[in-house]
Amino acid sequence: MTPLALVIGAIGGLLTGWWGNETVMIAAGHTATIIKNLLELVSLPVIFLSIVSSLASMESGRDARLIGGRVLRYTVATTLIAALVGLVLFFLIDPVGGVLLSDITSAATQAHAASYSDFLLAMFPSNLVQTFSGQGSVMAVVFVGLLFGSAILHLHDKERVLLRDGFSALFNMMIAITRFILLTMPVAVWAFTALFVESMQAGHGQLAQIGWYVVTVLMANLVQGLVVLPLFLWLKGLSPWRLLQAFRPALTLAFVSKSSNMTLPVTLECAQKNAGISERVARFCLPLCATINMNGCAAFILITLLFVAAANGVAIGLYDIGAWLLLATAAAIGNAGVPMGCFFLTSAFLVHLHLPLELMGIILPVYALLDMAETSLNVWSDACVTAVVDRELSGH
Repeated sequence: MTPLALVIGAIGGLLTGWWGNETVMIAAGHTATIIKNLLELVSLPVIFLSIVSSLASMESGRDARLIGGRVLRYTVATTLIAALVGLVLFFLIDPVGGVLLSDITSAATQAHAASYSDFLLAMFPSNLVQTFSGQGSVMAVVFVGLLFGSAILHLHDKERVLLRDGFSALFNMMIAITRFILLTMPVAVWAFTALFVESMQAGHGQLAQIGWYVVTVLMANLVQGLVVLPLFLWLKGLSPWRLLQAFRPALTLAFVSKSSNMTLPVTLECAQKNAGISERVARFCLPLCATINMNGCAAFILITLLFVAAANGVAIGLYDIGAWLLLATAAAIGNAGVPMGCFFLTSAFLVHLHLPLELMGIILPVYALLDMAETSLNVWSDACVTAVVDRELSGH
C-alpha cells in the first residue's frame, strides 16, 4: 500500500462521487460495506487478543498496573483538554451569533443517570459468544481481555507459558489476516471517498449557522492535533513529525474508515514497525486507547450540546458549562470507536438533557466530514499516548 495508490484511489473517489452514476455508486457502496465488514471482523478479536497476549507476556501484575495507570492518566488529561479547546473555540467563533448565558442552572442539565448505569453494566457480560458479536460492547471485550490476561499471570509457569504462546500465535494470525485486508485499501479509499462526495452533494441547503458550527468543530480538532498533542510529545522529548510519519498509514485509514477500532490492526503495525514502540507497550496501550481515548469525540459532544442549546434559545448557565464539560469528557472515554458512534451518543444526551433533536438532522449530512477528522485525531492521540508511555517505561 503506497501513498500514490491511496492518492489515486482518493482522486478516483472524488470523480466517481461527482459523476454520480447510479450503477457505479451502488458498486462503491457494496465495496465499502465488504471492506468495513472485513475490518469489523478482525477488530474485536484484535483488541481481545492484543490485551490478553500483552498481559500474559508480562512478568507480573505490577507491569500491567504500571502501563495501565499511565494510559488512563494521559487519556483523561488529553480528552479533558480537547473538550476545553472545543469550549474556548465555541465562545470565540460563536457559530450561533449570540449565546445566552445565565447565572443559574438551566433545566437542560437534568440528565438521567440510566444511560451511564447501562453502560457500566454492559462492561460485565454474561455470555462470552455474545460479547464478540455485533451485540457486544467494546468495553466488555476490553474487560474480558483484562480478565483473561490477569488470570494467566496467576497460573503456574508451564500453563502460563503455554497460554501466552497460544494467544500470541492467535494474535499474529489476526495481524496476518489484517495485512491481506490492507491490500484493498486503495479500493477502500475510492469507495469511501465516492460515498462521502455523494453525501455532501445531497446535503446542501442547511442553515447558515451550520457552516460556522462545522468550522468550530474542525478547528477544535486541528488545534488539539497540531498544537496540543505535538506540544505534549515535545515536552516528553519526542519528535511529533517523526511520529506523524510513522503512523501515516493508520491516520489515512482512520480518515476514510471513520473507525478507530477498525484501524487498530494498522495502528499496531505502525507502532511496532515504523515507530519502534516496544511490543508489550503497543499491544497493551493501543487497544485501551482505541476504546477510551477519544479526543475528537469530546470536542464534538461539547460543541454540539452548546450549539443546539444556543440555537434553540436555551440560556446556558456556568454550572451547565462545567457539567457538560465533564459529561463530554466522560462520554468520550466511554464512546465506542465505530462510525457515527459519537453522533448517536450525542443525540442520546440531547434527549436526556431535554434539548431538541431537529438540528442533529441538519448536522447529519456534514457529519461524515467531522467524523473523518475526529477519528483521525483519536488515532493520532492514541499514537501520542502510546509513544509517551513507551518512552517513560523504556528504562523499566
